[in-house]
Amino acid sequence: MEKVKRNSLQAWILAARPKTLAGAITPVMIGCALAFADGKFNWIPALICCLFAGLMQVAANFINDLYPHSLQKNAVVLAFAMIA
Repeated sequence: MEKVKRNSLQAWILAARPKTLAGAITPVMIGCALAFADGKFNWIPALICCLFAGLMQVAANFINDLYPHSLQKNAVVLAFAMIA
């Protein structure tokens, strides 16, 4: 496996975890299919919802990577403070 440089485009893409986007967009696609079956499908809201769902998933992945690292020291300090 090749080493990825910090703050490179490849590092950001890997951190976004594109494999998880299918799980974020699937509920939107199901809603689109139901709207289409009911005859009330509209392209613009469907595309906006897909874009929003994908961006929210990427943001959640970034936050998930950031959160444990930034609070790890605080959790150790808190654990020792609770014991003392």
